[in-house]
This record gives sequence, structure tokens and C-alpha cells, in this order.
Amino acid sequence: MTIVVIVAIAVLLVALLSVLSVLKVRKKKLDENTENPTYWDEQNAWLVSEFSRCNVVVYGKKGSGKDLTFSHVINLRKERHYSNMPYNKLTTVMGLDSLSVGDNTYEDFIDGTLCKFKPVFDDGLDFYVSDAGVYLPSQYDKELSIRYPSMPLYYALSRQLHKQNIHCNVQAIGRLWKKLREQSDSHIWIRKTVDKGDYFVVHAISYDRYESAERRLLPVKDKQYGATYGDIVERRFRILKSSIDYDTYYFRTLLLDTPVSLYDRKQAKLNLKEILTHGYYNSFEPPRN
Repeated sequence: MTIVVIVAIAVLLVALLSVLSVLKVRKKKLDENTENPTYWDEQNAWLVSEFSRCNVVVYGKKGSGKDLTFSHVINLRKERHYSNMPYNKLTTVMGLDSLSVGDNTYEDFIDGTLCKFKPVFDDGLDFYVSDAGVYLPSQYDKELSIRYPSMPLYYALSRQLHKQNIHCNVQAIGRLWKKLREQSDSHIWIRKTVDKGDYFVVHAISYDRYESAERRLLPVKDKQYGATYGDIVERRFRILKSSIDYDTYYFRTLLLDTPVSLYDRKQAKLNLKEILTHGYYNSFEPPRN
């Protein structure tokens, strides 16, 4: 083995140890923060503020806790809202075809041939799109653009039209229809959910730039890094099990010609631990280039 190879291996080992040290320090600091009695309230306040401020995309692997996070936000906000699935008694279930500016298209805006349409939403009520990758998959960009040409327009104008934000959750952020994801303002990567007995702890990272969210970059305390990649913050949310009330069998009810028993629904809620604690991304998975 030549001296050059030995030196190269040594440099790589030093770099690896340095990265592991940074991750260990970051985890220790976050653990210390969660022991602060106000930490959980501060994170809840951030969630309420962020979902009230802008369009949020929540993403993460199946079972990581995306719908759980949606449900938590909805319970925190305690407001009427719209969704393509029921989260609680304040949910009005509506189809995604309602996210439209009528028959108007980009050409009508340019040519000045806009037509007024009858509103279907009450002002000030947000729309939560669950499993957006199923409804609005990026691989069908052409078909979606032909069939629903005004949906991206509504997404862009929803705050002006109805003081409404539109939030989506999806397994992979790149799986969401391009015309929507490029207009999103805030992104939350749900890394995993851990069972703590009476409550769950959701591990997440928030981003204010789509490109950084897509790469799943980890936070680094460096001014140039922040200027280049935006605001990246590691977060944890505590969710009481007693607050969970959404129907985990909703899509089975929609698709299968078989009724779901009351026992199955109760069992689904009891087994939510199993749904949430398997198949998540490793906490220190490196970002994709």
C-alpha cells in the first residue's frame, strides 16, 4: 500500500469522525432542548404559525408520521378546514377538483378574457391534501395539466381568493405534481416517529427552500451554509395518543367493497404504534446529491 493511499484513508477517517462528532453534538443539544418545559409549546406554536402563514408540504416515507403531523396541526389550530379525507369533526371533505378558478386558464389571464365563477369555499379555511402523491403524482404532469389546468392557478391565488392556504403530504417531495410543489413555501421532512408510552415524538427537519428539502440537507451552523441553502431547523413534536382521532381505514372505505367493522377501526387506532414505528428513514441518513 503506497504512502498516498495511506494518507488518503487517514484523511477520510478524520473526516468521518468529524461528521459523527458533529451529529453527536447536534443530537445532544436537541435532547437538552426537549428537556426544556417550554420546548414542546414552542414547537407547537411554530407549527400553528407556519401552517397559518403559508402553503406547507409535509413529506416522509410511508409510516413516518405525515398524517399524524397533519392531525396534530389540525387539533392545535381548532379551526374548520377542508380536506380530501376526514381528520376530525371540523373537517369538510371535498374533492380536489374544487381547487379551481373555474374555466379560466393562463391564456385568459394574459388575454384579459377572465370569467367569474361561483365560490365553493368559505373564506379563511385551509385545505389539507392527504396522500397528494396518489392524487397528484408528478409522473402524470402532462395529463394533470390537460385535465386540471386551473388548479395551479388556484394554488397560487388561494390566499387572495379565500385567505386560504393549501397543505399537502406526500411520501417523496418529488412525487408531488411539479406545478404545485414549485409554488410551496415551507417544507417539513418527517424522519421518524418514536413511541413514548402515552405520546409519540415526531422527529422532523423544516426547510424554507424546496431545493434543500428535496436533498434532505441536515442543519449546519454556518452563515454561508444558511445563505446558500436557507433556513434548515431540526424539530421534534410531541403528540398525545389521546388526541389521535383520524380514520386510518379511510382509503379502504373508498376503494374496497367490504365494510370495516367497529372492532377493526378500534384496533387500527391501537395499532397506530406499529404503523408509525416501522419503515422510517434512519435518523442520520445522508442527503441525496
